[in-house]
Amino acid sequence: FPSHDTFLKNFKGKNVLLELTVFNDDATMLQRAYFRKVVVAEMQKAFYNSGESYTKEKTEQLCLSFCPDAIDERFNEETQRWQKYVLPLESLDKRQVSRVIDTIKQIAATEFNHFIP
Repeated sequence: FPSHDTFLKNFKGKNVLLELTVFNDDATMLQRAYFRKVVVAEMQKAFYNSGESYTKEKTEQLCLSFCPDAIDERFNEETQRWQKYVLPLESLDKRQVSRVIDTIKQIAATEFNHFIP
């Protein structure tokens, strides 16, 4: 990575947009297993009991789409609109997966009267 002075000399007088991504600790295998084996399975039951039959894959995608921690929003200059992207579980860190699990448990309880252990 170039030094601060080298960086400034290379881009002097130019507009620069930097995007910095800081990667935190990855989610643990236990978190991912709990999410997929318990949370997704329980939400699949909750959906089924409310009249919707989804595959585990669709249920996982829906669960992630409900959680701000699993959403990446990007502004599209062409359309002048925000676009929403659901992130895969593997790209989330420990803290994000923990919040996703908590969010889904809350949704299950309040919206479906279904309690996830």
